Amino acid sequence: MARARLAVGALLLAGGALLVVLPAAAPPPAATSAQPVAETAPGAPAAPGRVPPAAEPASSAPVPSAVGSAAASTPLRLQIPVLGLDAAVLSVGVQPDNTIEVPQPGPDYDLPAWYRHSPAPGDLGPAVILGHVDGDDGRPSVFAGLGTLQPGDDVWVTRGSGEIVRFRVTAVANFPRARFPTDLVYGNLDYPGLRLITCSGGIDPVDGRYRDNTVVFARVTAALD
Repeated sequence: MARARLAVGALLLAGGALLVVLPAAAPPPAATSAQPVAETAPGAPAAPGRVPPAAEPASSAPVPSAVGSAAASTPLRLQIPVLGLDAAVLSVGVQPDNTIEVPQPGPDYDLPAWYRHSPAPGDLGPAVILGHVDGDDGRPSVFAGLGTLQPGDDVWVTRGSGEIVRFRVTAVANFPRARFPTDLVYGNLDYPGLRLITCSGGIDPVDGRYRDNTVVFARVTAALD
């Protein structure tokens, strides 16, 4: 079975399951800004390890219900219209060995998973949603098409309150696993952001892991309902 590595030091796909190794005592992101590691010209395709700038959305303020209960802000559904993706969202935390829980083989394996120690989508900071690129049986999984997204594409997240929060993709980038920009992806923001993460690139014949990670960067534009 192919194995992959994603983010925050190591996100491993061992036997089909993503494992995220976190830094010791990593705090939840707070409300300060993070800077991109590099830029390209507006509209240029993303190169590995580079994040192109994008036009600001009409609004980047937290959605009003962000001040509600935890249950009201919990993401329940993820929709990416251009990919035809419409899936329930799991909630995952950290395991005793300091790795992020991920969907395991079984009925929930092909669902995206929100890392609940990141902000809720629509709240201030970078909400993080992980997904497998291939299934435990080798079929394409929920984030198989993630790398085809383009700046300007919509991503919708339904929260526990019933409202749908719309995000707009600002950049899509591939990062070599050995040089994953942890601060850029998981670092503090002064606006509500969203990061969708999966494995990508070829398989390294030495360790059997994916060589790269694909990260979609997005920011909130509005609450639709």
